[in-house]
Amino acid sequence: MFGKPIGGDIKEKKITLPLIYAMQNAGTSESKKIIKQIRGISQKDNVESIIQFVKSNNGLKMAQEKAVELASQAKELLQIFPSSDYKASLEYLVDFVVSRKS
Repeated sequence: MFGKPIGGDIKEKKITLPLIYAMQNAGTSESKKIIKQIRGISQKDNVESIIQFVKSNNGLKMAQEKAVELASQAKELLQIFPSSDYKASLEYLVDFVVSRKS
């Protein structure tokens, strides 16, 4: 979704925004189970089950929506500056970061 290898953060035991959103959408017991899996991550099967958890609980969708919202706010804030190549580059960068694929 954001140009990074899928599952890389999970393997590094990092809690990401998609995971946080998924845990908010899931039940408490399911979220606790996922946290235990992340702490004990060692097998590819665990990574795949965590990725599936995030997808099935709309974590990726919600994180993408948040990224689009923040990108819109960033571009709106850029409007105070006069038109220039620098401003256009920043606007392009905002669009690129939100739309890039892994």
